[in-house]
Amino acid sequence: MKRLSVLFLICFSLLGISVAADSLITLTSPTTGLTADVQISGKIPYLIVSDAKGNDVSASYLGNFENIQRRDRSYIRFGVPTNWQVDDFSIPNGSDGTKHGIDRYPGYDCLMLGVWDDSNNATGNLANARIYRQVILPAGRYYFCAAYNAIYNLSDAYIFAATEPLTAAQTPEQAIAYYSLTGTPESDDLYGISFTLEQETNLYLGWNADLTTAAEQEFRAKVVRLFRQKDNDVVDGILYR
Repeated sequence: MKRLSVLFLICFSLLGISVAADSLITLTSPTTGLTADVQISGKIPYLIVSDAKGNDVSASYLGNFENIQRRDRSYIRFGVPTNWQVDDFSIPNGSDGTKHGIDRYPGYDCLMLGVWDDSNNATGNLANARIYRQVILPAGRYYFCAAYNAIYNLSDAYIFAATEPLTAAQTPEQAIAYYSLTGTPESDDLYGISFTLEQETNLYLGWNADLTTAAEQEFRAKVVRLFRQKDNDVVDGILYR
């Protein structure tokens, strides 16, 4: 398994995804396709959206990626997500329900972690708050990414891929791939991480945050996707250190 100590942010527009007849998709960007201090050739790799059985990778492995679903089937603001595990994050908020991974603030359900002057009501250790999905992925190169409705005041929060469900404090040293959510834009663009698996791997994909660092901080993910790179294609200009 390839371990990546530092990941650069990958960004591409939802509007730039086009599906071809051979079930491959091309990811394009109105600018460079990558952010941070990275020089690239301008080529964005072809990615395959289906696994060996023809199933959509996001649907097969994430189970809850577009039109985020909630287990409680309610229209109150806060709730519990379907298919995603939530640890050390449960905050009662009266008639709005209990914060436990779902936030309907924009009018649709989002995956979320956050506090808003309500941390005294929490159960569990908010420094270890995380939301994740356990998957078994075949060998290959993957892109795990999300579009965000909200990113606010986060100082120690990550999107990650790891062999166990990590806390924010553990992520920089133990994750296979990670990127800090600090400074990630609120937009329809997908931002995330890439990683390579050399063999079938039991993996955890998700987010974590130390929610003790500020009284008001949060993120809301409105779309989550997992892409798999087309076999034998070359990724140009994605740099690691």
